[in-house]
Amino acid sequence: MTVRRITLLYVLLLVVIIAIANLGLGETFRPLVGMLPGGDKTGHFLAMGMLSFLALLSLAPRRVRLGARSLPAGPLVVAMLATLEELTQLFLEHRGFDLLDLTADYLGIAVFGCLAAWVMGRGQG
Repeated sequence: MTVRRITLLYVLLLVVIIAIANLGLGETFRPLVGMLPGGDKTGHFLAMGMLSFLALLSLAPRRVRLGARSLPAGPLVVAMLATLEELTQLFLEHRGFDLLDLTADYLGIAVFGCLAAWVMGRGQG
């Protein structure tokens, strides 16, 4: 199975989890999330981090120019989607915006993005 297919399957899994939470059915996952050290924040860090990792591997050569900087497209897209998803929670009855969740998302995106870049660099040497 290719990295792009794994990435697509992972995105679908996240969409299902988000849809379940948006419908107010997220209590099903509370015991599982409670088993993680740091709970929900660790879940955000790992979920968005893994998506960043997979996105960077899937979109490796693509970069986005922002002023004088050039950033990898994969983690940048993940950061934009994570921001949008967290902001939409302001308008949902069963959800609530949490700046710490978004911070955990960004940290996961950065850490796993760096890890993916390192993995890619090791494959070239």
